[in-house]
Amino acid sequence: KATVSVLYWKPRVTIASWHRLSPRTLLRMGDVIRTREGGVLFERHSVVGSTMEVAKELSDAEKDSWVCVSAEQQTSGRGTTARKWVSPAGNVYVSFGVPKSEVPMEKARFLPMYTAVGMHDTVKNFIRSSDAAINVKWPNDVIINGKKISGNIIEDSPHHYIVGIGINVLVRPEIKDGGRQATCFSDFGVAEDPFNVIKFLLASLKTNLAADVSQFQPVLQCSKRIDWSTPVYERAEDGSRGAEGKALRLTEDGHLVVNVSGEEKTLISTYLF
Repeated sequence: KATVSVLYWKPRVTIASWHRLSPRTLLRMGDVIRTREGGVLFERHSVVGSTMEVAKELSDAEKDSWVCVSAEQQTSGRGTTARKWVSPAGNVYVSFGVPKSEVPMEKARFLPMYTAVGMHDTVKNFIRSSDAAINVKWPNDVIINGKKISGNIIEDSPHHYIVGIGINVLVRPEIKDGGRQATCFSDFGVAEDPFNVIKFLLASLKTNLAADVSQFQPVLQCSKRIDWSTPVYERAEDGSRGAEGKALRLTEDGHLVVNVSGEEKTLISTYLF
């Protein structure tokens, strides 16, 4: 059973109509909808600075519950290496508060793998075109035909791991900082409700994290979703593309082994083009 509460009250804002994105009847006031369903606290915003910051605040009061904060737009969305995540309306901008009480250390250290697999499988569920080669790009992106459609960033909080994810659904952001060019669902003729994408993504992440590690091996599952023929490039200190390398394999810890100029090296958390 879903419960509904109002987080903020704004003067002259009245109880609104049915919200088309939800399978249940919701009460809308102002620009925030809060519901609790299936052990998850959902909070949906029209505009926020960053869903990750809101998720961190909510997680402080929700020690043992999952938290899901989404927004139609972000004004200060962020990606890896302090880069800005461009956040026009029409895409998925969501942060999950994953309770540490549900994720033992043997799984927590592989949270980037679980997240990447969930993102990959979510994109693949909605984009079924034979022209779409969908792959994980280690450690935190999903690409289609070499273009980025999704990325994630994971941060720590006292009682939760905060997993921020962006997926391009209706809009392909213009990339101006030299990063990988983007694509979106619409490029493949798919016009999907972003909240449906969020619900599928959440279900995938929860299911995989709940599975025994003998049934769902995160490193193996992530490895199966990587295109090992695609060249990799480390990002240089000045932000430019570094030397070309060949991805070889993932270690048992989920680190990437690459061959660059004839020498093997292991990457732990390096950002790759």
